[in-house]
Amino acid sequence: VGTVYGNVVTFTTDEALRLPAVTSEPVTNVGTSSATADGIIMDLGNPNPTAHGFVWNISGTPTIADNLTDSGTASATGAFSSALTSLTPNTTHYVRAYATNAVGTTYGNEVMFITGALPAVITEAVTDVSPTAATGNGTITDLGNPNPTAHGIVWNTSGTPMLADNFTDEGVAFGTGTFTSSMTGLSSLITYYVRAYATNDMGTSYGEQTSFTTTGTPSVITDSITEVQLNSATANGTISNLGNPDPIAYGAVWNTSGLPTVADSLTDEGPTSTTGFFASLITGLSTNTTYYVRAYATNVVGTAYGEELSFTTTGTPMVTTEPVTNVGTSTAMANASFTVLGNPNPTSHGVVWNTTGTPTLVDNSTDEGPASVAGPFTTVMNGLTPNTTYYVRAYAINAEGTAYGNEVSYTTHAIAAVTTEAVSDISTTTATGNGTIIDLGNPNPTAYGVVWNTLGTPTLADGFNNEGPASVSGSFTSIMTGLMTNTTYYVRAYVTNSAGTVYGEEVSFTTTELPSVITLPPSDIRPTRATLAGTIMDLGNPNPTAHGFVWNTSGSPTLADDFSDEGPATATGDFTSILEKGLAPKTTYYVRAYATNAAGTVYGNEISFVTSPQ
Repeated sequence: VGTVYGNVVTFTTDEALRLPAVTSEPVTNVGTSSATADGIIMDLGNPNPTAHGFVWNISGTPTIADNLTDSGTASATGAFSSALTSLTPNTTHYVRAYATNAVGTTYGNEVMFITGALPAVITEAVTDVSPTAATGNGTITDLGNPNPTAHGIVWNTSGTPMLADNFTDEGVAFGTGTFTSSMTGLSSLITYYVRAYATNDMGTSYGEQTSFTTTGTPSVITDSITEVQLNSATANGTISNLGNPDPIAYGAVWNTSGLPTVADSLTDEGPTSTTGFFASLITGLSTNTTYYVRAYATNVVGTAYGEELSFTTTGTPMVTTEPVTNVGTSTAMANASFTVLGNPNPTSHGVVWNTTGTPTLVDNSTDEGPASVAGPFTTVMNGLTPNTTYYVRAYAINAEGTAYGNEVSYTTHAIAAVTTEAVSDISTTTATGNGTIIDLGNPNPTAYGVVWNTLGTPTLADGFNNEGPASVSGSFTSIMTGLMTNTTYYVRAYVTNSAGTVYGEEVSFTTTELPSVITLPPSDIRPTRATLAGTIMDLGNPNPTAHGFVWNTSGSPTLADDFSDEGPATATGDFTSILEKGLAPKTTYYVRAYATNAAGTVYGNEISFVTSPQ
């Protein structure tokens, strides 16, 4: 029929239609399966974009027919970004920014990036295992992308080790292939779990897990020593831990000095792969000898020993007799020592003695009973005779027999004997004690002298003199000093030796004292005569043997001048002497009364008088 048109209207455009303009920036945050695309809207075009984002593929020149993101409409120029996901690891990707408006779609420049990839490693068997170290081995089969910044070994004791556990770091890896890494600070006989690892920017990958056990010596216990004989014994032990690897030898080691090792005598029971008890026969021993024993087990790492035990092969005891001490008059202390207890232990030990020599158990003896330790012992010998020589030997008895020590001799002590003689040379403050040692005793005295007091029965706790040691008997004197005048003392001679102190019988004496006199004025004075007067105030001790007057013409008369002697005096009181001759008329005379006893002469006060003229 034909074409028909409507009415015509007109319009005027404000701006000519045009495409937007975009630029693609380098991709950031590249991972194994994601990345961040960045772009800039340089010109919105006309009209504004209804969609914008990024397109990508792995072949190049991507369009919206490929993978894309859509950030929606855009109303302003400027930068924008989008996350690219579901990428293929370790693959080159091509990206372009895009923007679409009513005019069409425009693309920015193309940029490329390669997604990352984890490395790949294999864990190899551990080598060079020792008690505290081992060598971990691994292989990097793929470096990943980018290259590893670290690689090495991780380990622990519980399994599935990671970098949070123990690890080594061999640094950057520039190529695939095997590597080694030393593990140190390990503990012996411990099972460790190991994985190789490699780390790059994408993360850390681990190889499969392997395990190993560090090496170590075995553990052994030395049990009791049994079946001890004259020349053999059985050592018993227990292997409590085989160590790693298994022992190649085990048994017992022994010597006579202590801490035996495999450098000493040993038994070898061969290799073993099981723990538990074992017995090992020790032979070739010497009788009555102490041996030190340890169980041992040896593997390639080394030798382990059990604790040390000792035993003594059977035999009679051995004793030594020491010098006798604490010798008294009827007792003495015997001293001896076990140099070897013998085996079995002694059932009896002590000393034997007699007065003829080579004593045995048929003579006098002591019994200190069984003995279980070597070393010194003492025993007391009683019932001895004073001043007698005895011969002594130590002895010990066990199941193997009786053993005697060397012979020693000693002589029992004897107390000395002393008598007290009369005291002589008595004065006011001194006197001479006299005594006689009639028997020196045994041994010789170390001290002798006299003892005294004012109460009776004096001892060395009172006043005493020590005249030193004595080697001969006989009389002696000992001067007592510091005495009080006119005092009665009791005296005994004494002598001391190792057996003790003995005293003689008691004697007494009284120290002397001077008399006391006063000179009185004379009377009946004539040209050649006068009567002298005096008074005995104290007789002293002993009584005066003479008393009277002394006179001269110069003063201080004494018995060396003229004197009268009225004889002994037995009582105090006045006395007189008549001078009838020897005086001269009209002469001054000086007079003193006097009295004399064993203590000496005492004078009274001096008085003078003048005779009358003729």
